[in-house]
Amino acid sequence: MSQQFETCFKSLAGSWVLEREISTGETLSGKAVFERISNTAFLLREVGELTLLNGSSIPASRNWFWYLSENSVLEITYDEARLQDYHLISLSSEDDGWTGSAQHLCGADIYSGEYCFFNNSFEINQTVKGPNKDYSVTSFYSK
Repeated sequence: MSQQFETCFKSLAGSWVLEREISTGETLSGKAVFERISNTAFLLREVGELTLLNGSSIPASRNWFWYLSENSVLEITYDEARLQDYHLISLSSEDDGWTGSAQHLCGADIYSGEYCFFNNSFEINQTVKGPNKDYSVTSFYSK
């Protein structure tokens, strides 16, 4: 595994501020905490308030597992479906961070993700397109 990817991956440990914008108008503000479960794996816990179009807010949360493989692939799975991949992201170097993209099919809808990690921030851009869904989600994480 690349020393650069390993160093960047380990720097995810701890608490992050999370801001999420959904193309349908909803927003989420909260925090994301990466809890180390091994040298190459984290449990990511996201907790926040989802603000709906009518202005009301509801609590929202999601748990994920993030794994970094020997061949510099970031594997992300849902907590409740640990054996089912959400995204397998082949990483590449970008200045002092790393980037990658991935897609997966969920029914007839395609989930595409762009991941950009730098120093004390990272951004994930998700686009969902298909016969049942058509929206995008941008998540900003900062320390």
